[in-house]
Amino acid sequence: MVALASPKIYGAIWVSLFALFCLYKRYQEHKQANPNGRPYPPGPRPLPLLGNLFDLARKDEIAAYLRLYHKYETLGKLFRPRTFDDVA
Repeated sequence: MVALASPKIYGAIWVSLFALFCLYKRYQEHKQANPNGRPYPPGPRPLPLLGNLFDLARKDEIAAYLRLYHKYETLGKLFRPRTFDDVA
C-alpha cells in the first residue's frame, strides 16, 4: 500500500500554487497597463497609509491654497455644478 503525503504538504502545495497564480495575474495586469515597456511618468512618493500627507501646505495654508485656486481657476469653473443662472 502506498503511503499518502500528509495533509500539511497538500496545503502547502495549494498555497504555493495560489501564490504563483496571484503573481502571474499581477504580471499580466502590469503588462496590459504598460504594453510598450516605457517608464511611467514620475508621481508622488509612495508612502503606505500616509499617502501625500507630507505634501500638503504646513505654513500659511490659506495663501498656499489661494495660489492654487488662482492658478487652476478655470478648472474649477469647468467642474462646478450648473445653476439656473448659467442656463438663462
